[in-house]
Amino acid sequence: MLSIIVPIYNAEKYLKKCLDSLVNQDYKKKEILLIDDGSKDKSSEICDEYARKYSFIQAIHKENGGCSSARNLGIVQAQGAYLAFVDADDCLDHDFYSILMDNLIKTQSDIVACSYINEYSENFSIKRKQDTVPEPIIFEGYKSALESMTAKKNSIEGFVWNKIWKREIIENQQFRTDVTIIEDSIYSWTVISKIKRACYIDLPMYHYRIIPTSITRSSSLDKYYKALCIYETMIEEAKKIAPKCLHGLSTDYIIWNIKTAEQLLLHSKNVKKDYNKIKNNILIKKKYIKECGFRHKILAKALLHSWKQYRFWGIIFWYLKKVYIMIKK
Repeated sequence: MLSIIVPIYNAEKYLKKCLDSLVNQDYKKKEILLIDDGSKDKSSEICDEYARKYSFIQAIHKENGGCSSARNLGIVQAQGAYLAFVDADDCLDHDFYSILMDNLIKTQSDIVACSYINEYSENFSIKRKQDTVPEPIIFEGYKSALESMTAKKNSIEGFVWNKIWKREIIENQQFRTDVTIIEDSIYSWTVISKIKRACYIDLPMYHYRIIPTSITRSSSLDKYYKALCIYETMIEEAKKIAPKCLHGLSTDYIIWNIKTAEQLLLHSKNVKKDYNKIKNNILIKKKYIKECGFRHKILAKALLHSWKQYRFWGIIFWYLKKVYIMIKK
């Protein structure tokens, strides 16, 4: 059986569409655990409504403790030999789990992952953009799997929601409740460092909804600094167990420093101190700037030059991103 864990907090606007996409999965041997994390809107009522209607859905209500605590409770309550996670505002193609399960079993892997689609429109429709299912790409050993996680092509990614996990490889591993940004990445890094085989299907079946006001785009500066500490931890571990991951991790570390600098434009009262800290972080990884995308290259170089120059380019790209999201909608 497959246990699908859905952490939910104030998601009434999108929740029904998410749950309908789970109910309509053509993989039938499943249970769906709706972990209501102390929602203050109608999410709790929606959870109870679906639990009454479908015998394979269970609604569990708890005090608010964050997404990680909700996922941890889901792991404890799950009965399946396989686990999957879904964000409450996302949707899945109807054959998402059947295709992943088939390849997981066929390749005897510990985890299976697929690609995904960023959805900017509030009312997007789930349409398969590709009919044929490509052959799985197999990663033998944890080093190969970690290298894929940190790669930019054929990557299993650090997210937990584009995967199915064998329960036995998760063991008692819990999500860190002290981290609210990139908690997926450190969890995936820890678990994947123990596996024997992973496989990847280059078929975008998971629809990830982009919400500009979501936690990863509107968190406090302290939370971003904690995210940087997570990357520093993974970089230090990679030096010992998977040196080929340093390239991808260091590039992402630069990008997250730029994301942190973006928060300075909104939250910081002591710009000079925070700016110098971020500048030094990027200076240490300066050689990886060339591996960043166009926007991040410009912003990284601007940060190394001066706060004034970064502020100029930061504001320009911030507005361009707003326009891009509006157009995509």
